[in-house]
Amino acid sequence: MNSKFQSTKKFTKRLLFPSLILLAIFGFISQVTRQNPEEGHTEKDDWIEHLCPKYTHRDTSSELKLEWIEPTEDTIFFTETSCGKSFYGRQACVVETAARHHPGKVIQLMLTSPTIDQTDPLYQALLKLPNVKISWLDLSSLYSFEPLKTWHLNRRWLMADDRVSIFVSDSARVELLRRFGGTYLDLDVLVLRPLPAHTNYIGRVDPNQLNGAVMSFRPHHHYVTNVVNTLPKVHDPFQCCTIGPDLLTRQLHNLCPENFTLPKSTDVNALETCTDVTVYPSPAFYPIYWLPGEEHIQSVIVMGKGLGDKFMKESKAYTLHLYNSLSRKDVIYLGGDSILETIAKTYCPNVYEVLLTRHMPL
Repeated sequence: MNSKFQSTKKFTKRLLFPSLILLAIFGFISQVTRQNPEEGHTEKDDWIEHLCPKYTHRDTSSELKLEWIEPTEDTIFFTETSCGKSFYGRQACVVETAARHHPGKVIQLMLTSPTIDQTDPLYQALLKLPNVKISWLDLSSLYSFEPLKTWHLNRRWLMADDRVSIFVSDSARVELLRRFGGTYLDLDVLVLRPLPAHTNYIGRVDPNQLNGAVMSFRPHHHYVTNVVNTLPKVHDPFQCCTIGPDLLTRQLHNLCPENFTLPKSTDVNALETCTDVTVYPSPAFYPIYWLPGEEHIQSVIVMGKGLGDKFMKESKAYTLHLYNSLSRKDVIYLGGDSILETIAKTYCPNVYEVLLTRHMPL
């Protein structure tokens, strides 16, 4: 064979392979970001297969298909952003505690998984509560307006696999509050009594920082709007809290640099205000400190010391935050007197009965 022809052929192969890769990448990017000018949204928004890769590889024909339903200003809502199609005992208990303390309000659980296992006994237990609604957290619909529309389509929130669900959770709660208002609760926040009747409030987790596990605001509130507007600018996919507690705290400090403080001379149980935002002290929503250890968050599972009854008699808190990232491995089987079990037995009896009869952990 002619040597010149062989050289040309080799060169063509070398050129063709990278060209095909570039074409594939370009085609993928075009498919993700191509806009429909008439409808103003992407023709194919494939966030599900990125956030929930296991969902796209399983048979969902027997599962209940969920719909995107916008919450309202009177709704108490939760978000589940790890693509679960069934419930953990604590999650179901949390939802029931909110429903039982607020029978006149809709309690909405929003899942990033588009379907749910309708045979799940914990799902069946929640269905017995008439004010519980379960819907799909459709990120395409949620992030359909700027400034989070471009942030969502850029997919920077996918860059750190271990934090993806946290980024979605942190951003989804503030965008839902900005657009629709209402009361947001984390899925590890047990409700101990009816939440404050007013709106526009948030709470401190300690004297130096706010936390977004319990928040209530009217739609388009200026503070929440500022948080959402700032979010794409400060989001760092390689840091845990840049769009969570850090952002919430910084924005309120910016709003009230003079009086949003908690000096040592102030009562630790004192309420604070910043414009029309009420800031609750840590005992209101976070009565047990978040640090690990039996004297802190692990105290909720300690049995044999009567801590459950003691906590129920003495606590005046609205909620108990379980700090799931620290406590999720500390499951208990029922039959003790821990704080966690005493609350469950009292405030989520439907779920408690399922766990007890099926020998499932809490």
